[in-house]
Amino acid sequence: MKAGLICYRLALGLIIVLTIATASCSSSSNSNSTKSPILSSIIITPNPPTTLWANDPDVTLQFTATGTYSDGSTRDITSQVTWSSSDSAIATISLSGAASTVSTTGLGVAKITATMSGIKSLSVELWVGIHPTPSYPAAS
Repeated sequence: MKAGLICYRLALGLIIVLTIATASCSSSSNSNSTKSPILSSIIITPNPPTTLWANDPDVTLQFTATGTYSDGSTRDITSQVTWSSSDSAIATISLSGAASTVSTTGLGVAKITATMSGIKSLSVELWVGIHPTPSYPAAS
């Protein structure tokens, strides 16, 4: 009977040692794993509102997108976001964030936004107008 009790205690001790060893291994493997920071917000610049002149069709305005992540870091994500214009009859925006006017008749305000991983920036207003042409007095 003593042999049975001794075997029982040894088996119980072995189970306890294995449980502690397993818990120790799993907690150390969890502490060594690193999680990638998660995108939490997007800010686009230039901001405040900007004006493009419809009668100056070769001029573009470059927007940039900066992502803020869960660990507090920031990164330039201009080439990774999806850019959009609220009114493509007024202004369009390329995959690289370059905005341009559509025509001399497309005047008004287009709101530019950037989206990535389900996170959307606040919009920036892009004003499109006619560049004033200076008037000079007639020669006498």
